[in-house]
Amino acid sequence: MRTNDCFDENGWLKDEYLWPLRQQITLGSIYVSDYENSFGIQSKKVCDFFTSFWDSYCQELAKEDGLWEQAVVLAKERLINEPDASESKVSNYQQDAYLELQCKKYDNEDTLLQWYGCFDGECPLPPTYVNVDIHWDFARSIRVIAASEDEAYDIVDEMMRKEEIPRSTFEPTGDYELDTNWQPESIL
Repeated sequence: MRTNDCFDENGWLKDEYLWPLRQQITLGSIYVSDYENSFGIQSKKVCDFFTSFWDSYCQELAKEDGLWEQAVVLAKERLINEPDASESKVSNYQQDAYLELQCKKYDNEDTLLQWYGCFDGECPLPPTYVNVDIHWDFARSIRVIAASEDEAYDIVDEMMRKEEIPRSTFEPTGDYELDTNWQPESIL
C-alpha cells in the first residue's frame, strides 16, 4: 500500500489508519524521534497530536471519570500489607495505578477516534507532499502525497504509464523523465 492511500482527498489521515499510527509510536514519550512513522507524517506533528491527546484530552476524561480517586484506592489495596510504607512509596504506587488505569481506559481506538473527530479545519496530522517534475519536451510539476521522494517518483511514474496525467499538457514526442530535485520550502 502506498502512503497516499492512507489519506483522503483533503489530506486527512483516514480513520482506519489512526490506530495503526498510534501503535507505531511511543505514547507519552518526550522524544520526537519516538514519533517517527511509516505514514510520512512529520514526527513533530505526530508528537504534538498525541501529546495533546494524552496530556489534555485523556486527562480531562480521567478527571470526569474520577480516575485519581480509583488510583488512590487501588494503591491502598496494593500496600495493605505495608502500613508503614513511606510517603514517596505511596505516591509512586498512586501514580503507577493512575497511569495503569488511564492506559486501560483511554489508550484505545475509540477514544482516539473521538479525539480526532474534534478537529475541524486544518488537519493535525498533515501528509508529506513531494514535488515531482515531469520532463517531456517541457517540464511540468505535480505534487503527490508520499513518505519519500522514491515513493513519489514511483507514484508519478505509474500515473504516467497509466496515462492518468493528461497527455494534452505535454508534447508526446519521446520518453519522459522524472526528478524530485526541487521541493518548495513549505513542505520541508
